[in-house]
Amino acid sequence: MKKRFVSFLVLAAVLLFGLIVSTPASAASYKNTYYTTKGAHLYKDKKGVKVIRTLPSGSKLYLTHKSTKGYYFVTYGKTSGYINVKDLSKSRYATFKDFKGSWFLNKKSKHSQYEISITKNYIYYNYYPNALIGAVKLNEAVIRNNTLILKNVTLRRDGTQVWGKLTQTLKLTESNGKKILVVSKPSNKEISNFHGTALKK
Repeated sequence: MKKRFVSFLVLAAVLLFGLIVSTPASAASYKNTYYTTKGAHLYKDKKGVKVIRTLPSGSKLYLTHKSTKGYYFVTYGKTSGYINVKDLSKSRYATFKDFKGSWFLNKKSKHSQYEISITKNYIYYNYYPNALIGAVKLNEAVIRNNTLILKNVTLRRDGTQVWGKLTQTLKLTESNGKKILVVSKPSNKEISNFHGTALKK
């Protein structure tokens, strides 16, 4: 009887040890990796009032989840504080902030014919200044190594007409202190004029 009781205690101890060891690994598997965008601040409070420091672009942070808005408590190195979730990205290299804006093909002048406008939700292809020729949903695009990749995405017009599929890349570079958007020739015939180098407005 005594031996059985001792065996039971040993077995219970082994099972308990196994649970304790496996718990951190399980918790780690739920962590998501995010990266800081350019100009991301670490704040002292969750209101985003007092800045402790500015974090380098591409700083890696692990979060258990990421809400769509608000401030998240994080630890960077030995410093703890709050970061605005809008300043976090799944991509380490380029972010929506880098690409956001209006980009003119060729030299910027009053004679510019074509414009690429990148907003929060869409990438618009315009005849300068206002005529919309097509649009791509930004959530259908992938940002990788400072390149915005549009592969087999749907090209739309006026929110209703579907123009078919589009394959194109937009690469963000810097030359003489100016941001340059290098636009590849698209596969879609309707916007075949949109290729080359664009300057930010």
